[in-house]
Amino acid sequence: MDMKNLDLRPNCLITPSELIFVPGPRSLFFYKNPFGLLPEFLYEHGYRTQVLSLPFRNHTLRMYALKNWLNTHTEHTYHFIVDQITYQEFEPLLNQAQILTLTILTDDQEVDAKSSENQKSFIFKVPRSRSTKPLYYKLHELFNLAYHTKTSSFDTTFSTFNRTNYDRFLDHCVKLAENELYA
Repeated sequence: MDMKNLDLRPNCLITPSELIFVPGPRSLFFYKNPFGLLPEFLYEHGYRTQVLSLPFRNHTLRMYALKNWLNTHTEHTYHFIVDQITYQEFEPLLNQAQILTLTILTDDQEVDAKSSENQKSFIFKVPRSRSTKPLYYKLHELFNLAYHTKTSSFDTTFSTFNRTNYDRFLDHCVKLAENELYA
């Protein structure tokens, strides 16, 4: 998978605010590009994107790093993107933060879009793929299981290129831009 496989769509409405991707816990088996090429794909469409650099595993250090980032970036508004496991990890902090929107990635088709109590939250459902998970991700899950840590589903990491999911997420970002523009 590389940027040559990604087709750009013309005339996308762009958010004035930056899209911030918050990665979940990682390990030596799964540490690079926690959201695949999705941030680059959105950047190529004109969005400002950033993947936060958080500690790999330690919950206390991860909370401290995110809290510190939020405290030092109060001059602008942001759209945050997290997976369901990361949202559960940072829920109290994210609900108190002055963020524009929060998008929660999930592959749980039972989750209702209205399940979030926060009005600025959106649930983005990623369909489960039929392909098998790569060995490195299975090892990552096993590593997390040994440390009693929940693991995000492989599909919500956007690690494999799926043109449909990338286009759906681009549509979601256009809706975020519309909401921001007309708010």
